[in-house]
Amino acid sequence: MPPNLWFRLLVGFVALSAVTLGAMYVIGGRLPETQSASATVSLDLTPEETFGRLADFERYPRSSLSVLAVERDDDVNGLPEWREHMSQSTITWRTLVWDPPHRMVQRGVDSVVPQSTLWTFELTPEGDGTRLDVTIETTVSAGTWHVPIFRLLLKLGGTRVALEGYLVNTLPDFDADALHWH
Repeated sequence: MPPNLWFRLLVGFVALSAVTLGAMYVIGGRLPETQSASATVSLDLTPEETFGRLADFERYPRSSLSVLAVERDDDVNGLPEWREHMSQSTITWRTLVWDPPHRMVQRGVDSVVPQSTLWTFELTPEGDGTRLDVTIETTVSAGTWHVPIFRLLLKLGGTRVALEGYLVNTLPDFDADALHWH
């Protein structure tokens, strides 16, 4: 290829990348601060078994599979609190509701991105198993260059992907296709 063609291809690639990134920022910047996802699934585990796995944050971190370390903090008002360390940030989790084996509500706050997430787990006996209702509500406030991209990723299904990945990692033989999204 002639050198001139390589240069034009490089300029075209850079221009396309800039336009794509700019579009992501414009679209993401116009999305609402808070987005949520809710799902229901029937499990073969008892409510006690299900709650026990969901409550075992040291073995099954909430944030993602990329958690490098989990650090237990002192309980706050008798409720668990912990930090999940990742390569670029730390998520601090605080338990707001702890009603074994029926209900658990926890909030995670990111140390870098102005983001918080609220996970609500409702467990109802269903035959020999459990009906699990989960809601994740994520708020990404203005403040850093990450915000528009994070909001766009959430809108494109990031919250659902996070929930599916967490449940696949936490519950034995979990089938993500069994989730019924609301």
